[in-house]
Amino acid sequence: MYICKICNKEYSNLLGLSSHLKQKHNYNILQYYIDYEKFEIPKCDCGEKLKYVAGLNFRSTCGNKKCLKKLQKNRIQSNETRLKISNKMIQLSKDGVLKGWSINNDINRRSYPEKFFIKLLEMNDLYSKYTIKEKLSFGKYFLDFAFLEIKTDVEIDGQQHFISEKAINHDLKRDQYLLENGWNVYRIAWLELKNNPKKIIKDFLVWLSETKSYRKYDINEILSKLNNHKSKKTKFDIEKKKQLILDCNINFSEMGWIKKSTEQLGFNPFIFIRKYMPDLYEKCNKKHKKSKINKHKNRKKCFEDRKNEYFEKNKPIIEEILKSDINFSRKGWVKQVSKIINISENKGGQWVKKNMPDFYKTCWKRCSHNLIE
Repeated sequence: MYICKICNKEYSNLLGLSSHLKQKHNYNILQYYIDYEKFEIPKCDCGEKLKYVAGLNFRSTCGNKKCLKKLQKNRIQSNETRLKISNKMIQLSKDGVLKGWSINNDINRRSYPEKFFIKLLEMNDLYSKYTIKEKLSFGKYFLDFAFLEIKTDVEIDGQQHFISEKAINHDLKRDQYLLENGWNVYRIAWLELKNNPKKIIKDFLVWLSETKSYRKYDINEILSKLNNHKSKKTKFDIEKKKQLILDCNINFSEMGWIKKSTEQLGFNPFIFIRKYMPDLYEKCNKKHKKSKINKHKNRKKCFEDRKNEYFEKNKPIIEEILKSDINFSRKGWVKQVSKIINISENKGGQWVKKNMPDFYKTCWKRCSHNLIE
């Protein structure tokens, strides 16, 4: 039973007491319990008050990110809960809902390096000597090529396997797990396999005959090869672009050379010339700058010239407006002015304000008319 200590009424549940306090005494249930029942709000490990939900319910933490992370780490799941989660994930992977699981074990989704290695295996007749299974699931990992009789895992590694420390450490943990569980591991970098396939497959066959447990390529050596390959490719591309620019029949000292070269080459060469062809860049830019300086000596003068040009252009229209029989002290002058200028009806006032500011002050305006009234 729940008794209201303000009016001594009894209620069978907390919800009834809560609604009574709100309607009759304008009291929140939490505030009532603090004032009359000496209730204390529970505190988080950090010392702050727990996050309030509703009624007398609170969250497990104060809501701070650090406290939430700490709670997740300390939360221990029972074996029954773990088994339920595991069975659910296995069922979802079978149904194809967990896409991350289905990519690794799908034989039809082979990468190009894996297809290349399969051809080498077929050429050396290894499929007849060994039972080779692709994407074999072992523990929480999937093996690229599992030689079942000799318990050997062959991994074909692309650039993503040695591009960061996280990826390298992940592979080391994986290899250690397989070695501890009686597997041999042979890792091949795609870059070495692509450049020298005959040597790599020969070394692999020798390694199989010697029955060694582990082989991995030198990461530093592979990275240096990769960087050299990239630098050679970029150098070749730069030289090719330079030749294209030099071969095109364009006078770079004339105005409009950027537009002409873009149409002819299919790309804007301005940034490329500035970066990789400084001699040619100096030739084209000097002419371009001189022409601008000769026309406008400074920005102020340029602005004043344009302003004067605009005023001269509108001078006959201003004269025509001043000579017209329009009564500017009455409503409706904006439409009549718009007809003279040949613009939309509601823009005549803006035009007069811009081009005839002193005259505009004497004209009738909606706000001034209301003030007079």
